[in-house]
Amino acid sequence: MARYPGRTLLLIICLALGWSHSAPAASLTLATALNRAARNHPRILQMQQQLAGRKEQLRAAKGDRLPQVQLQGRYQRLQDAPYENFNGLQVRVNDQTIAHYQLTLIQPLFSGFALQARQQLAKTGVDMASSDLLLTRRAIQLQTTLTYLELMKQGEMLKVADETLAQLQNHLHDAQAFFQQGMIPANDLLKAEVALAEAKQSRQQILSQQRLTASRLALQLDLPLETEFQLASVTLAEPPTSELKSLISKALTQRSEIVTARAAIKAAETRTKLAQSNYYPRLNLVGSYQRDGNNLAASDNSYRNPDNASIGLQLDWTLFAGGANRARSAVARHQIGEQRAALRQLENDIRLEVESALLDLKLARTNRQTAKTALQQARENQKLSELQYRENLLATSDLLDARKLLTRAETNLQTALFDELQAQARLTIALGEDLAPKGGTP
Repeated sequence: MARYPGRTLLLIICLALGWSHSAPAASLTLATALNRAARNHPRILQMQQQLAGRKEQLRAAKGDRLPQVQLQGRYQRLQDAPYENFNGLQVRVNDQTIAHYQLTLIQPLFSGFALQARQQLAKTGVDMASSDLLLTRRAIQLQTTLTYLELMKQGEMLKVADETLAQLQNHLHDAQAFFQQGMIPANDLLKAEVALAEAKQSRQQILSQQRLTASRLALQLDLPLETEFQLASVTLAEPPTSELKSLISKALTQRSEIVTARAAIKAAETRTKLAQSNYYPRLNLVGSYQRDGNNLAASDNSYRNPDNASIGLQLDWTLFAGGANRARSAVARHQIGEQRAALRQLENDIRLEVESALLDLKLARTNRQTAKTALQQARENQKLSELQYRENLLATSDLLDARKLLTRAETNLQTALFDELQAQARLTIALGEDLAPKGGTP
């Protein structure tokens, strides 16, 4: 029977145009996508601001250990001239107009190690924020990579759906010709029509999923929601295939969460020192210079010396605080135990994550080989079924079953290919490494 190549080509072109939108298509590689996400993703911007804030906190903590200079000024006009009584006599002691200026220098000498603890705590905060930023970047790398691969997979699924539609359309033409010649019953023609309708519905579902995935990728890259993409094929750098034990050891060394957890323990230890500093006295060196006068410039004073300077030591010591200092020290010690337990739990979680990612990668590679073999068999079965159908040796339902089997095999292969890429990405991130995309075809 005739295969109607012109009509089939027209159908494929029309279906391919079904997903066109007003937004221009953006040519995109995975490396470009990762770089753009690293620059524009809101979560990364948030963590960058957090890191900048922690650095300012460290700068403030360092500043607390340096001398402080304070300037005070007062200008007032009294209603009456001030005086004091001496043996029944009123003696004037100051002018009615008073101007007072004082410059004070305060240098902390000893704070019970509180200032050092606050500086160390601020530095640990910077380290934790840096580690959290790296963790966020790798999480965004994985998220963007998985979305990119999912959109690529859906594009391949759409090609399979278009091929299926074209073949079912040709089969419908053949069935119509057979029916007109009285070679097949009406229900065989109806089966062909139903199969074509189901294939159209399946394709429409893929289109809907593809649009949603494209929107998700656009948001991750800070692009307009309606952006369309032309994705370049990609392969990922192969993660190491050494034994599980060595992979876990590498992950426990490289994962930024481990760095953050250990920094949290260090911060808790520093807070213990900070709480214990309340037991000690605080000693400051204080120097000051002051001027007093009867005008705004404080240049004239008829009752006392117009200027003076002093230097001395200031001691502050809380001898009893109702047990509050002891309680704060106990809280800090409990926080150390809490953070150490959290680190142990995190290490266990990482061990399971690495093992799971490695098993997923091995399974995906096995599935890919199985799917390749199954696709070869399905194609041969489809070819033989078409030949038998044209010779009227095969029922329509059997031919449609062969087409469904081929579609399933093609879908399974594409799924296996992209599952392997996604498993590679998950294992790479689980090991605490950056994703390194490179050109190629999956």
